[in-house]
Amino acid sequence: MEAYTDVSMIPEKTETNKKSRRRRRLIRRLVCILLILFLLGGAAWIAVRRLQAEYTVTYQAYSVTTGTISNALSFSGSLEAVSSKTYTAPAAGTVRSLYVTRGQDVQEDGVIASVSLNAGSTVESGSAVAELYADSRMRVECMVPESELDNFQPGDAVNMEFIYIEDGALTATGRVEKVSRVGSESADESEESVYRVQIVPDTTDGLLYGMTAVISRIQTGS
Repeated sequence: MEAYTDVSMIPEKTETNKKSRRRRRLIRRLVCILLILFLLGGAAWIAVRRLQAEYTVTYQAYSVTTGTISNALSFSGSLEAVSSKTYTAPAAGTVRSLYVTRGQDVQEDGVIASVSLNAGSTVESGSAVAELYADSRMRVECMVPESELDNFQPGDAVNMEFIYIEDGALTATGRVEKVSRVGSESADESEESVYRVQIVPDTTDGLLYGMTAVISRIQTGS
């Protein structure tokens, strides 16, 4: 009896083996892709956590209440005498000597504010030779724009700070005494007119003529 081989079965087995190998390769590729995606996701999560730790957003709570809004209006001026007297030469001549100096107290008459001549000067009759502050009363004059005049009316209380005194140690209160009825052009070339406002301090203790004062008044609104 002759032996023979059934060659018709060989191709079928070979095709089955090929399909099995392709399936295994595909599964391995899918597993590798999933593993890579997992690693990338883990790295991204770690990076996000580090960024969150470095850049933490914080919030601070504030309580809000209703009230009034304050706005300080301030203007500056110099202390000057309320009353002054000018002395003139009774006749023409030459000054031999002077017996007073600027700033000198003259008994109860006041303080010598200025002397306009020296020993040896020639003067004409009626020419001014000295000015006297007649009493201790003082005032500050400042220029206020017309838009702020409602806040600086006669009788209004104001604060006074003398800015060249160390640490702002010298302050005073005062009141508006007078507001000029005629305006002037503003120094900053504004179309708005300014008005001369006279402030009288409540006390002159520690104050000297010529001191620069900042006059302020608190303006409030809702």
